[in-house]
Amino acid sequence: MSVDGNSVTQENPLKAEPSLTPTEKLNRQIEASREAVNALVAFSLANGEEKSKFDHLDQVWDPFYFSLVPDKDLVGRAAVTDLKEGFIFIGENRADNFHTVFHESIHRAAFLKRKKEGRAASPDVIAGLYGFTINADDKSVEPLDQKSLAEISEQARPAYLENWRQQIRLINELFEEGVTEWVVQRANGLTAVNGKPIVVGEDGGGYSVHLDLIDAIRQYLEGKKMSKDQFDALLIETALTGDMTSMVQKMGENTLYLVSELIPILADFVEYRKGVVSKLISSKK
Repeated sequence: MSVDGNSVTQENPLKAEPSLTPTEKLNRQIEASREAVNALVAFSLANGEEKSKFDHLDQVWDPFYFSLVPDKDLVGRAAVTDLKEGFIFIGENRADNFHTVFHESIHRAAFLKRKKEGRAASPDVIAGLYGFTINADDKSVEPLDQKSLAEISEQARPAYLENWRQQIRLINELFEEGVTEWVVQRANGLTAVNGKPIVVGEDGGGYSVHLDLIDAIRQYLEGKKMSKDQFDALLIETALTGDMTSMVQKMGENTLYLVSELIPILADFVEYRKGVVSKLISSKK
């Protein structure tokens, strides 16, 4: 890990070691990500979160689940984490990019915690978490959608409800992206085990909409007398466990408005998911 003055720059500590293979570079970034996650957990515990929330993190770092793939296979993205089996696929030109590996490692941590706890990921459950319902006997996705199912023919109802289920699943994934990137950037300046401050690098420009939403939540909760450190600790727990419950409970009805703001950017995410992940998973089997 390269040292520049009094800081540790983990974005690309391998520039001085060009003889390393891409896989060796990736393994270095996996280890750097482990150190950064440990620093995040220490910060979260110091600000009131429970140690038991983080009992799954040792499983995150198995190199088997981190793969370098041709950039073209990621359809313009830097990396993707499979949400069904926990594989991380990283563009081959990002082997030594700390920001990318760190971000995806947090997604893998969330996947493992959900798997360990057997938490349901069905859109009906997710909808209830955010404060609206999908109920074939009453109203659909109320209150985001005011249309009563009585206005829809019985034949059209299954497709109508399934469309909303798909959108709700994607809303949840997009919301988690914002939480994850906020936590990645929060690691800047925290102290690693070697005593040096962590420097993440990159500004996460591709997450500007997501970060705006998280900042709106921060402002709302600060108005409820939650300190910035308490908010960051809550987000660290949320990101590393994939459990939005605590944050959404603290948000109350205001969550609905913020979640609804994600709907206009769903189309791009839908296209990204179509076929890309399934193709990559096939290459691992």
